[in-house]
Amino acid sequence: MFGTTRLDSTDPQLAFPARLVGGRGTTPVLFYLAANRDARFGGFSLFRSDDDGRTWTEVLAYRAGGTTDRPEASNVRLGGLTYDAARPDRVYVGLNEDLVNASGGTLTDGRVRMSASGGTSWIDLGRRSLWKIADLSLGVDCQSLCLATEQGVWRLRLDRIQPSRPPAQVPGTPGAGTARP
Repeated sequence: MFGTTRLDSTDPQLAFPARLVGGRGTTPVLFYLAANRDARFGGFSLFRSDDDGRTWTEVLAYRAGGTTDRPEASNVRLGGLTYDAARPDRVYVGLNEDLVNASGGTLTDGRVRMSASGGTSWIDLGRRSLWKIADLSLGVDCQSLCLATEQGVWRLRLDRIQPSRPPAQVPGTPGAGTARP
């Protein structure tokens, strides 16, 4: 008879690393690691290390959804990760949420969350409906965040965040000229 092992959905070993940022700026021993969860549990986790990667603390987690047990529930996956090396507690995460529509198909909706406290608390930047996010990059002046999406590259001005306005598209990228106000 074969023994079975019950899997713990909070076990970091059930996550697959997707992005790693850190190791520079004012705190070179600080790192953030984003990992998508095992498909049986769904979701993703963001971990933080303050000791050059020796220990990790989970600072953001989305669980369940899109799993074999709950295929109808939305699943949140990582879309991008960046941080401000001059202010390393300021971290940005791009999230892609797979939403199940009435006909049983899925739509992906992207959004960006930011923490100015190293992951202790989070806020949504802007509104959702940013399309599927592939990556994030903080501008050199740290006043804007670039989002690589399926609809082109978009710039989110961090000094003018208005929840009702989507980001403006970066000129010269696919779809330029179709930026929404």
